[in-house]
Amino acid sequence: MKNDFLKFNKRKIGGLEEHFIDVYKTFRENIGTSHWEEKIRKAANLNIIYRKYRTQNNERVFKLLLSDSSFRNLLYETIYSWMGQGRQWLKRKTDYLKAIDDINEKLEELRDESLENLVRQKRGIYSDLKEKIKNIFIGLEVTNAHTKIVANSKTLHFLLPDLIPPIDGKYILRFFGINSTQLYNSFLSLEKQAELLIRIMDSYYEILDFCFNEIKQKCTQGDFHDYSIPKIIDNAIWGYSEREVEEGKNFTQVEIITGRERKQYDHELFWDMVGREAGNKLYTDAFVITEDDSARYFGKSIKNAMSGKCILEEGDDPKEITATIPKHIGEKGFSCRVGINKGKKY
Repeated sequence: MKNDFLKFNKRKIGGLEEHFIDVYKTFRENIGTSHWEEKIRKAANLNIIYRKYRTQNNERVFKLLLSDSSFRNLLYETIYSWMGQGRQWLKRKTDYLKAIDDINEKLEELRDESLENLVRQKRGIYSDLKEKIKNIFIGLEVTNAHTKIVANSKTLHFLLPDLIPPIDGKYILRFFGINSTQLYNSFLSLEKQAELLIRIMDSYYEILDFCFNEIKQKCTQGDFHDYSIPKIIDNAIWGYSEREVEEGKNFTQVEIITGRERKQYDHELFWDMVGREAGNKLYTDAFVITEDDSARYFGKSIKNAMSGKCILEEGDDPKEITATIPKHIGEKGFSCRVGINKGKKY
């Protein structure tokens, strides 16, 4: 895609894969006090009805499912609760359900697909499947908003819970390094929005492939939060994001000093930039880190700084230490004035 803001943040994907158990634990520790608890329970109840029909009849599961008034009512109730501010653009119930009926046949074509089977077979999100997902996404008219990736992905997730992940702006798009405001203001075509969904699915495939045993273990525990593999990954991303926000409270702003030029960034945007530019951009002066609201990181280069080899400890003499950026936001830094030349002031 040509839009720069659609570049994925690979650093976060690797971090989630490496620390899956920990970030999932953060999700479980926090979800009980979140307003999302009841919303997830509604989706889990939808899933129970879906699996009942899958067990009874695998041939025409969606014909039976979409003729069940309890499922239809709960589907609209659930999507309405999951849409947040976006519910103002959601189609009226009768129009929404008609839009679902209109894609009935396309849903049947995908009934046997699941992220788990794709990983087991080492197939990836293969080209024919991508085309089917793209077609069903473009043909789904459940919202009056121009940007449909949230409403469409959540709807498809409820109907194909083992294949399609639910996408939102606060957690999922942000996790992948995509600014949701820029996305909404870009007026991407439906084709491009469908491609974005598929790229996110490619990353879900990668995460499942890397963390297969851990994720399957969550499936067997039978908790209603974990009603499908895409939802388990969604939960882990939620936990990763909450953990990142909590750790990031100590670092409110980053000032990059390059020679005489100074630029200020929000710490999250800074780390996005680090992930994109670490391989080819050097900063030859210093990044200074402090505890106040003018926090600044330092090191000879972004690439070297990310190695995190030297972290200041309380009581260290700044004149004797040249420090670098901690690997993880949240490792404690202290007020100092050091740089690549020991004792040199910036």
